[in-house]
Amino acid sequence: MNKHYVGVSLLIVPCRAIHIKVFFIMLIFFVMLQVSVKAQKLSLTMNQAIELAQKQSFEAFRSKNAYLVKTLSFESYKKMLYPKLNISLTPGNYDRSISELWDSEEGRYKPYEVQWLTSVGSVSLYKPVGVTGGNLYVSSSLRRSMTYYENSDNVLNYISNPITINYSQDFNAVNQYKWRSKLEPLQFEEAKKQYLEDAEVTSIKAIQLYYSFLDADLNYRIATLNKNNADTLYLFGQRKLTIGAITRAEYLRLELNKVNANIYLESQLQNRQDALIELNNFLELPRETELHCATSDEIPQLSISSAMAIDKAYENNPDMIALEQKIIVAQRNIKSANSNRLSASFNANVGLNQNQEELAYAYRDLRDKQGVSFTLSMPIIDWGDNRRSIQQARLNKQLVEENNRKQKDALEIEVLKMVNDFNIKSKQVKASALADSISRVAYEAVQQQFILGKVNVVELNSSYSDMQSAQNKYINTLRNFWLQLYSLRKVCLYDFERNEDLSFDDQSIIIE
Repeated sequence: MNKHYVGVSLLIVPCRAIHIKVFFIMLIFFVMLQVSVKAQKLSLTMNQAIELAQKQSFEAFRSKNAYLVKTLSFESYKKMLYPKLNISLTPGNYDRSISELWDSEEGRYKPYEVQWLTSVGSVSLYKPVGVTGGNLYVSSSLRRSMTYYENSDNVLNYISNPITINYSQDFNAVNQYKWRSKLEPLQFEEAKKQYLEDAEVTSIKAIQLYYSFLDADLNYRIATLNKNNADTLYLFGQRKLTIGAITRAEYLRLELNKVNANIYLESQLQNRQDALIELNNFLELPRETELHCATSDEIPQLSISSAMAIDKAYENNPDMIALEQKIIVAQRNIKSANSNRLSASFNANVGLNQNQEELAYAYRDLRDKQGVSFTLSMPIIDWGDNRRSIQQARLNKQLVEENNRKQKDALEIEVLKMVNDFNIKSKQVKASALADSISRVAYEAVQQQFILGKVNVVELNSSYSDMQSAQNKYINTLRNFWLQLYSLRKVCLYDFERNEDLSFDDQSIIIE
C-alpha cells in the first residue's frame, strides 16, 4: 500500500508546475470574465437615457447631418457676392474643313482645304453685383492660331486681350441676389430651429422606449413576485386543506393561480427582453447590456401659462419661419410675372487687344475696343398669357396668406390643448403615486390576513390585482407626464423648467 501511494506521488510532483500555470490562467480568465460581465451592467435614469440618445443615436446623427448640410449651403450664400477667379487653358484645338476663299486672279470663290491649330489661355474674374442684379466680368486672354491653306502660305497669328471689362444687366429680370438675401437667413434660422425640434423628437423617443422598458421590467418583477406569492400561498393552501380551513374549490383556485403565475412570468420575461433590445439599439449600446432603470418620484412642479406657450410657439416654431418664407416666395413670383410685360437688357464692354504674327509684338501698340448693346422686348399678342400669369401669382399669394392664417390658428389650438392636458397630468402624477403607495400597503395587510385565515382567496386576488393596476397606472402616468412636457418643448422650443429658449452651441457641431 505504501509503495503504491509513493508511486502516485511521484507521478503528481512533475505535473505540479503545469497545474499551477493552468490554475493561474483560469483565475485570470475568470477575473476578466467577471469584469466583462460587470461592464455590461448599466444603471440608467431617464435624463441619462436622453443624454445618450442626443449623443450617439442614429436619429441624433441624422439631424446633425441635415443641419451641417444647411450650414454649408448658408456659407455658400454668404460668399455668393464674392469675386471668383478662374483660369482656362486649351493647349490644342485642331480643325480641318473645306472653305471658300476669294481668288482675285479668277475673280471668284474657290474651295480650299483649310486646317486650323489653335491654343488659348485665359484668366477671368467674375463678380455679381447684388444691388442691381447685374454681372461684372474682367478677363485677360491670349490665343495662338496657325492656319494651313492648301497651295498657299501658312498664317500664324497671336491675338492678345490683355484686359476686357464687361458688364451685363437685365433690368426686368428678378434680382435673385436680392431675394436670396431675404430667404437664405430665414432658411438657416429654420434649420437651427429644426435641429432643436429634432433633438426634442429624439428625446421623446428615448422617453417612450425608456418607459416601455421600465413598464416591462416592472411587469416582470410583479410577475416574479406573483409567482413567489402563488407558490407560498399554494403551500399554505395545502396545509389549510388538510385541516379543513379551506374548501377544495379554494385550494384548486390557488393551484390554478400558481400555474398561471408561471405562464405570466415567462411571457413578461420575453416582453422585458424585447423592450431591452429596442432601448439598447436606440441608444447604440451593446445588445447584451443589462440596464437597471428606475422611476423618479421627483417631477418638476410646473403650471404652464397657455398665453406664454402660444407666444413661444409663434416665436420659435420652425413652421412659423417656413410660413414667412412662403409669403416672400409668393411676392417674388408676382414680381417675376410683372417683369414679363417688358424686358430690357444692357451689355457693355471695354478693353485692349492686338493681333500680331510674332508673340513678342502681341502686347505692343495695343488697340482699344468697345462694345455696347441695349435690347428691348415686348409682347404684342400673347392672348392674355402675361395677364393670366400675374393673376395666378396674386391668387397664389392670397392662398398662401390664408393657409398661413389657418396654420397659425391650428398651432394655437394645438398648444392650448397640450397645455391643458399637461396641467391635468401633473396633478394625476401625485394622485397615481399616492394610489400606488396605498395599494402596496393594502396588499401586504390582506396577505397577512389571509395567512391568519381572516380573508379568502378571492379577496386576496382582488387586492393583488388592485396593487398591480395601481403600479402600472403610476408608470403610465409618469410616462404621459414626461411625454407631454417634451412635446410642449418640441412645439415651443422652450425649456419650461429653466424658463429659457432652447439653444445649442454651433461650435459643438463640427464638420469632420
